[in-house]
Amino acid sequence: MKYLYSSSDIPVSFVEYFLQKFNYFDGLRSSASHQNDSTAFLIFQENSTRTKESFRIAFDYCSIPVINVETETSSLKKGETLYQTIETLSNYAKKTIFVIRTNTRLQKFNTPNAIFINAGDGINEHPTQALGDLLTIYKTLNYKFTENFLQNVHITICGDIENSRVARSNVKLLSRFGAIITLVAPSHLMLKNTIEYYQNQYNCKISRTLTKEIIQNSQFLMFLRTQTERNSQYIDTDLPSFSLNDKNLHFLQKNTFIMHPGPVNIGNELSHSAFCHKNSLINMQVHNALTARKAAIKWYTEKND
Repeated sequence: MKYLYSSSDIPVSFVEYFLQKFNYFDGLRSSASHQNDSTAFLIFQENSTRTKESFRIAFDYCSIPVINVETETSSLKKGETLYQTIETLSNYAKKTIFVIRTNTRLQKFNTPNAIFINAGDGINEHPTQALGDLLTIYKTLNYKFTENFLQNVHITICGDIENSRVARSNVKLLSRFGAIITLVAPSHLMLKNTIEYYQNQYNCKISRTLTKEIIQNSQFLMFLRTQTERNSQYIDTDLPSFSLNDKNLHFLQKNTFIMHPGPVNIGNELSHSAFCHKNSLINMQVHNALTARKAAIKWYTEKND
């Protein structure tokens, strides 16, 4: 079994391999034949466009047949557990790869000859999104890879920190390579225990508002959508305090870049002007997430690390 459940599961050797060879994965296209001993299953219990379709395309480019498990019409609706579904599907191929998205924490399954990739589990992790974001930052900086290549790079993550799996995975991965991370959120979107976790584990800086100083001192500003589908009580009434809009966009420096994992609610976390700004990397993030998923599939199916 191999697991990619968390950003913590990603070896530094893989990150080096990925960042140094991203052009190869970027250009990877499907071959005529499939790897007949492997089959991938997409099990998405939560709505998705970017992640689900990019994984489907990534498996096709890696010449691995992929099957989308329609959870709304599967035996999961008859009371079968996710574990039982995985045990059943693992009998249909010599090697199976499960890409799973759930709205709760993803458990680790004891299934021989299987590979598990977390495509987002509740408010916990989204490791391949973090890999795509890391590639976006790496390409933008144009630095040579080292184990501390993000040293003294200031990255601000702003929005619904409390409920964001993207924030959690990015903080874990980016801080490993030396990034200085500031988290910005109002009190109900970043609770006391969450602050203590990020400060104690990753030495993050904390702010309740997106100040002029934070905008001017950050090299990357990453914005997050409010997770209303999981916590409707967290709808914010003071969005300007932690959004990039037409009132504060002019503070943006020439070498400060805008990021967002999507989907973007234009007019909330970003104004239309911010979304379309010349320093916006959002479309690049979408492209690089696909590249990251190709690389992760190749690594976890072919490498022994």
